[in-house]
Amino acid sequence: AMEKFARRSVSWLGLVFVFVHGAAFAAIPAKFGASPDNSQQLLLETFALASRSITVNIYEFDHEPIVDALIEQIKEGRTVKVLIETEIVRGMPREGWQAAARLKKAMKAKPASRSRLFLMRKQNGVKRRFRYNHAKYVVVDHRYVLMASENFTATGHPDPGSRGNRGWTVRLDDRELARDLEDMFKEDSDTQFGDVMAPEIVRTPPKTRQAKHRDTPTRGIPAVPSIEGKVDSIKLITAPGAKEEILSLIRSARTQ
Repeated sequence: AMEKFARRSVSWLGLVFVFVHGAAFAAIPAKFGASPDNSQQLLLETFALASRSITVNIYEFDHEPIVDALIEQIKEGRTVKVLIETEIVRGMPREGWQAAARLKKAMKAKPASRSRLFLMRKQNGVKRRFRYNHAKYVVVDHRYVLMASENFTATGHPDPGSRGNRGWTVRLDDRELARDLEDMFKEDSDTQFGDVMAPEIVRTPPKTRQAKHRDTPTRGIPAVPSIEGKVDSIKLITAPGAKEEILSLIRSARTQ
């Protein structure tokens, strides 16, 4: 049978995704993308698959085309749940707060959608569960899972023809993995721990810095198209606590 592993814990933070090939059965449909070539296209394409729900856990989120796409899904009545890290390195930029405010406003205008915005932020001296909520994944309709190495910024998921970070994206059609990630999201967005808030209004704090992301031309760098394929086996490794899993994977190598 196809192998699938998922370790659950309230200490989930980030994701290492491993594809193991070799089995000749039960393959999982997949689509592979890269940043800056096609990461935004694959992300927006994944949002567009939604007929019921979208769950997003993200470290940095401030790029308008991605915000616009999620707001459109909220307006269409989809249940959109978003968890954003607000205490990032150098602090969350003004554009990030504005994106969060726009999402919250759209959610309040469509209460029947039951959409929710969660912000990871230390409150009243409570110790955070994680150093950073550094996850970058999307779950659509309890079925499609998109994972990426890059943030939802102008350099992580740049506009077509713009220069950005080198990174990767993968989308899988797998209900079991989707369920595992939704369980993780439910734990990580739980407000009872005191390090997550579900605000009624989002305001930009004073003296907030501006993002330094810039859309610049690729200067003739050829774009790489996304690729469809199949995955035989999935192993989901989460951090903190991923060290031994990663070392075990490295030690399992047999081919020189």
